[in-house]
Amino acid sequence: MSKFLDFILYPKAFYEKLTDKTKRLFWCISLIGLIDIILFGLVYNIFIHFSNGTPGDYLINAFILIASVFILGFLDVFFVALPLSDIFHRFSPKANVLKKQSARIIFMKAYICSHFIIAPVSALVSILFRNITVTSSTLVLLCYILLETLVMVWSAALLTRGAKVIFGYSNDANPPVFLAIFFWSNIIVGRVLFFILNSGIIKLLR
Repeated sequence: MSKFLDFILYPKAFYEKLTDKTKRLFWCISLIGLIDIILFGLVYNIFIHFSNGTPGDYLINAFILIASVFILGFLDVFFVALPLSDIFHRFSPKANVLKKQSARIIFMKAYICSHFIIAPVSALVSILFRNITVTSSTLVLLCYILLETLVMVWSAALLTRGAKVIFGYSNDANPPVFLAIFFWSNIIVGRVLFFILNSGIIKLLR
């Protein structure tokens, strides 16, 4: 069981090796923005905006998406990682030895790394259910909801293990840490990012 958890959640030693060095952090954050754009594009087919327009439209759309990559990356990583990191640091058994700024950077890296496991799975779910609508069968809708929920749980579990290692929590802290991560990252920040994409960026595309 331990080896299986190490496989799907990263080994604890992986989180222990994360440092507070900021080299290449900017590009890693931008990569998260790119992942957000790609995952959203798989569901809502935003890439169709590059098939039925003029060269000028394509250039404008490319500029919008490139700018969105940087904006979304920073919003995603900072909105999720900073508030959670500060809360976890406040109650951390290691609060006296772990600097708040260092904890923020390390936790951001843990959040970024969680995408490397979750993003391919989320992309696969999006591709498998790309034609789903409200008129789809009940079984198909239930399968989609179940898989999407499992992905969110998996994502929160990854970051929970990271928080446990980074902030020195015991197993007793797992439930509240997991719930905080699940609701903040998936329900709150996730909905905000979706609103920005669906009501903002996608409407700017030509």
